[in-house]
Amino acid sequence: MTNHFKRGSIDDFCARRGFCRSTFYNHLATMPTITKVGRRVIILEEDEAAWVEKRREAEPALEAA
Repeated sequence: MTNHFKRGSIDDFCARRGFCRSTFYNHLATMPTITKVGRRVIILEEDEAAWVEKRREAEPALEAA
């Protein structure tokens, strides 16, 4: 059984989200989970989707403050 996961580099993620690579690393604790495959560092589509959902859930709390 083979799993096919869509994934992208950190640069791809940053380009989609509109911030630079240094911002990603400065806020690494709040970014999506990274996966290391050999020497490559990738972000799986599922991890990015979970990150987006978590950010959406946190947003109403910011508006109420």
